[in-house]
Formats: sequence, structure tokens, C-alpha cells
Amino acid sequence: KTHKERWLGGVRDRSQSASSPYSWTWSDGSPFVSTALLGFKDHAECAAMDQSDPQDPDCLWLIGNPDDAGDREDCIAMGNSVATVGGVWNDAFCLMQFQFVC
Repeated sequence: KTHKERWLGGVRDRSQSASSPYSWTWSDGSPFVSTALLGFKDHAECAAMDQSDPQDPDCLWLIGNPDDAGDREDCIAMGNSVATVGGVWNDAFCLMQFQFVC
């Protein structure tokens, strides 16, 4: 079963002041609330997991993500087509054409 991806509106912060490669903002520039503050594992913790591991229910991110593949995945999508669980997050190339969540 495949899951259609949807844009969530989060973008990677590549500015000089970004605290890490896992720094994100909303597309309007407002601060992105850490998933850890919502009771989920932090972005970096999910990214460090091996992609062969089963999806951890405490990760909003697809295991092994965000991974910034090709050094150009700067937007957050939900519902990755390779995931076995719908609704997980993935960093994706911003020029991809997906529907979006408002």
C-alpha cells in the first residue's frame, strides 16, 4: 500500500544562525516547535536510527529521516510513499508537487 505525500509547511533553516542541520521553521518564518516538546522523539534521534529498523511509534519522522538526501531536501512532507505507516514525516525536495495540509 502506498501513501500520498502532503506538504506540511516546514522548511529547513539553512541560515548561519541555525543551531543544527535539524533546525526547521514554518514557511512563514515562525519557529517550528520541536517534536520532542510534543512528547515524540527529537528529529535527530529519529534520523540516527537505522532505516532497516521498524517504524518507531514515538518518531513522527520516517526512521532515518530527516536525512537531507542530495543536500537538497529542505521541506517537510507527511505520508511518505515508501513508509509502511501512513502519516510519518519525511524531508523532501521542495519543488516536488504534492497536495498540502493547511
